[in-house]
Amino acid sequence: MIKGAGIMGERRVFTRECKERAVELALKTDRKQPEIAQELGINGNMLARWKREMK
Repeated sequence: MIKGAGIMGERRVFTRECKERAVELALKTDRKQPEIAQELGINGNMLARWKREMK
């Protein structure tokens, strides 16, 4: 096993624009946050953190 390598491999990097679009989608729809996160291929906790950071 390579030291420092996680199960998923390298971390993904999201642009600010990508984060803003995800947060906007979460705020402007009636859909549940976990549903939106799954559709976007991210963890629901990540979407929640982005929402907090954008306040």
